[in-house]
Amino acid sequence: MPILVVPVVLIIGYGLVRVASSATTEIRDMIFAKVQERALRLISVSVLKHLHDLSLRFHLERQRAACRAPSNAGPESIDIPAHLCSSASRRSFSNSCS
Repeated sequence: MPILVVPVVLIIGYGLVRVASSATTEIRDMIFAKVQERALRLISVSVLKHLHDLSLRFHLERQRAACRAPSNAGPESIDIPAHLCSSASRRSFSNSCS
């Protein structure tokens, strides 16, 4: 009977560790979502302000397409560094714990 206890405890322990891992990932995403949204909002406002500050001549010459790609890439480009930073901090934390 004690021989069966060890594998069962290991299986249950593995399941608990997997659930805890998923839960901490979700909690991290929930915490950083507010920070990420604020960064996106600030960059979007900055880009819009810059576009409004451009000269009338620039807009009349229809060079707006030159600004379209960076303004569209801005919000998506924030997601990548934010995710990388959270992954790097997770790796450095796990390295410091071992």
